[in-house]
Amino acid sequence: MPPANFSISQPKISASVIVLWIGTGAAASLSHLVADIFYSGHRGGDVWPLRLLWPFSDRGWAFPIIDWGDLGATIILVAEMFALYRWPALAQRIAWAGLAAVCLYVGTRWLLSVS
Repeated sequence: MPPANFSISQPKISASVIVLWIGTGAAASLSHLVADIFYSGHRGGDVWPLRLLWPFSDRGWAFPIIDWGDLGATIILVAEMFALYRWPALAQRIAWAGLAAVCLYVGTRWLLSVS
């Protein structure tokens, strides 16, 4: 039983906090679709265009920089998860470094495929 002067404060939920979390969720969803455009098939093989405006349009987009099933970005993100577990105080820096590493990986793969 907690002491008599012990109290649990409830987090304050305001409209701006709700809008912030909804916006964060929407941005995360849209960023996943952008990533799917880059992982949308195999170079020299089948390409799976994403119909981003469906049901309003059947037009599809695809820019298959990286073959579907490539594990490079997955390995980077798994390493990021272990780093976040090991050093939680550095979470923001680790997250930015993980994002930069994935972008660098995708950009490098794109440059290697162009040349």
